[in-house]
Amino acid sequence: MRAFQRANNLQADGIAGPATQAALKNGGNRASENDTPSKSKPASSTGSLRLGDRNSQVTDLQNQLRSLGYFNQNATGYYGEVTRSAVREFQKNNGLSADGIAGPQTFAKLSNSPAPVNKNQTVNNNQPAQTNQNASGLVSGLISSAQSAIGVPYAWGGTSMSGFDCSGFIQYIFRQNGVSVPRTASEQWNKGTSVSSPSVGDVVFFETYKAGPSHNGIYIGDNKFIHAGSSRGVEVADMNNSYWKPRYLGAKRLH
Repeated sequence: MRAFQRANNLQADGIAGPATQAALKNGGNRASENDTPSKSKPASSTGSLRLGDRNSQVTDLQNQLRSLGYFNQNATGYYGEVTRSAVREFQKNNGLSADGIAGPQTFAKLSNSPAPVNKNQTVNNNQPAQTNQNASGLVSGLISSAQSAIGVPYAWGGTSMSGFDCSGFIQYIFRQNGVSVPRTASEQWNKGTSVSSPSVGDVVFFETYKAGPSHNGIYIGDNKFIHAGSSRGVEVADMNNSYWKPRYLGAKRLH
């Protein structure tokens, strides 16, 4: 209604008053294509996606960014730090305000001759060095992928989004980000590099039903980790609670 009123030099109050009704009866000017979203655009182009969102529209956005070289992993449907960084880089390369929020202007540009990644530069080129950038991007990808799996049920021997056991979850998340790790918790322990205290993206290990490393999860900071627990499936847990603290064995870096 407001778009129609603007196109016909009426007060754009969104109220169909006498002047607006008269213009409608007289076949007033249609709103321009810039005033109304095109029917061919995805539903997400009428709103905004931002950090923390989780839905199919995020999946579509990630696939679009991936086709242009900005998003370098499989779509997760979760708008995490990796997605926000990819959106910022896309916005910078396409002359948009780089706020990391996929709003109407970003979706419009995605639908209208978007510029791909500049092959002469690296994505997120505000990092001081390529090695640091790659490590940071991998860690962000691991956390984003792990968060997207929260709520998946526990399954003994499970290695897919239909169900995970603890080490199957670790193997799947790392594989999604291009890193191959062994299958069992003990093998993952043996392969990893020991660290004195865990950093985000490291794997923390626990001794539970048998001697030695028999359970693990991905450390996400603030003494929290994401794991596939036998009671509630993939969830966030606190390393300092009364169950996990006395069972903690140490942390390993697998990337």
